[in-house]
Amino acid sequence: MPERCVAVGSLKNMAYESMKQTAAMNLRKQLFTALLKMEIGFFDEDTNTSGALTSRLSADTALVSGVLGPQVGTGFQSVVTLVVGLVVSFTASWRLALGVLGFMPLLTISAKIQNDMFSECSNGRLGL
Repeated sequence: MPERCVAVGSLKNMAYESMKQTAAMNLRKQLFTALLKMEIGFFDEDTNTSGALTSRLSADTALVSGVLGPQVGTGFQSVVTLVVGLVVSFTASWRLALGVLGFMPLLTISAKIQNDMFSECSNGRLGL
């Protein structure tokens, strides 16, 4: 049984990484295509040297890749878990599922408050 968990976790991480790399590659292509379509005078400015543009292209795609990895994967996993949980619960007992669904706003608000509190604590501790 633990082998399955490791295998499923590895597949999940590979899927997230593949999604992240594909999005970064598409972004690089779009940015490079946009740069190729710029007028010649754009490249004459001091802020638009080849080194600066290459550095910006690399930094922007790295930033997007960093955001897309765990955050989007966890969000997607949460949405799928919610949908599957609702389908199973409505199939098993629709009355109980409606009762539990009534508490969802309360759970959402409490999760938001907890997230804000942790965010404030970590920002204060790190001196941000």
